[in-house]
Amino acid sequence: MMRRHVFGLAIFLAATVAGQTAWATLCKENVYITQLGVGTRDGTDSNSDIAFDLSDGSRMYLDTSYNANDAVGRVLYSQLVTAYTLKVPVNIYDNHGSRCDDVSEVWLMRF
Repeated sequence: MMRRHVFGLAIFLAATVAGQTAWATLCKENVYITQLGVGTRDGTDSNSDIAFDLSDGSRMYLDTSYNANDAVGRVLYSQLVTAYTLKVPVNIYDNHGSRCDDVSEVWLMRF
């Protein structure tokens, strides 16, 4: 039952940003979340930066507009926790430039 709700939330969130993906840069494809963290990246914003490690050995950060003290940041963090807990692969996108230095979309993929 819980799994159905989690996937329903993921589908809803994915659908709400579907229009943005056309302009987004795909940073990582079909990778797994191996570690999550909330803390400071550069000493700003109340130690609420969200970082996550991926199965390819890289570390990514959510865009600084989407921290743990921001509503969208908490939603994206929930998606990261879901992907980590259920071991679901994700695609990661950057909507703010193409550098992938911080990201703004997390898509849960099929098993």
